[in-house]
Amino acid sequence: MKGHCSLMHAMDADDIGVRGPGKITGNDAVAGMPTAAYPFRHPALIEPVNCRRVLLESFSTSYDHMWNLHPTLCDDLTIRALIIRSSEKGRDGIDIDSCRHVRIEKCDIATGDDCISLKSGRGMEGATLARRTEDVLITGCTFADWNWACIGIGSEMSGGIRHVRVEHCKFLRAKTHAIYIKGQVGRGGYVEDLSFEDCDIAGAGLGAVRINFLSSGKHDEDQVPGLKGVPHISDFRFRRLRVRDTPQLVEAWEIHPDRPLDGLVLEDISGSSTKGIHLAHVRRAHFTRVRLDGLEEPLVRTFDVTGIGPTAPLSPPAADRTPFAQEVPYELK
Repeated sequence: MKGHCSLMHAMDADDIGVRGPGKITGNDAVAGMPTAAYPFRHPALIEPVNCRRVLLESFSTSYDHMWNLHPTLCDDLTIRALIIRSSEKGRDGIDIDSCRHVRIEKCDIATGDDCISLKSGRGMEGATLARRTEDVLITGCTFADWNWACIGIGSEMSGGIRHVRVEHCKFLRAKTHAIYIKGQVGRGGYVEDLSFEDCDIAGAGLGAVRINFLSSGKHDEDQVPGLKGVPHISDFRFRRLRVRDTPQLVEAWEIHPDRPLDGLVLEDISGSSTKGIHLAHVRRAHFTRVRLDGLEEPLVRTFDVTGIGPTAPLSPPAADRTPFAQEVPYELK
């Protein structure tokens, strides 16, 4: 997307960095997203493009209406011990866009939009460029979000996203879901090999985890056609999660029947929630030691799911997002 350069900008540079202490404050008057009247992207705060060996460490940022950090097409990126803030009207904290070998650790992020978003372009442009985001470690961070998710993966994922680990993090607040993994038909690409381990999730307004590959994000003007345009998704793992003050554990029924989610693990999950796990079009689902207090329905509801035990035909969710019409509870180990 065409737009303005960031406050701190680098292109085709190697072995660069910004190291604190200190604070970088953006001018909110120049921030904002494109509109029909002004279709150019407003400036991000910090934006290295096509750089290698980048270090951002031990400072704080404050910026509303546009992204704080937007590394794009970078390799070997370390983001450590940052404090990132925007208000309830703010935008994303960190957008990792088509980057490889990324480590984000010990950051404190509270934003109006996603705290961290992983992307790789969208539509035919992203699929043709095929610059994936891969080998990402997010560890020891604290997240709070006013209007969307703490960690968003997609929906711009046409170049592919893979090999992502999130561990030892605290999700303190999210307007929607703490973890939102997403895309839509016409994106193409793939999201595979995601691991979330040893995390605390609280105060998520709609649920802990949502997986949606039917309807997330803007429709691309130049879409990837046919079945190639349906994202391939596989091997999502959630282990040792502790959940509280969150109305649902997993919502994962907006998945295309021709490209089901291949591989879903939920293991050693505890806490409280009124709704459990809603799945549709999933293969190789495996649940072990999932214990939730306060459930007002069966722990698991499924439609076209294999791998968790005997199955029975279920009606898919209605268009108004009401729950499944039939229920089959499963005895989990």
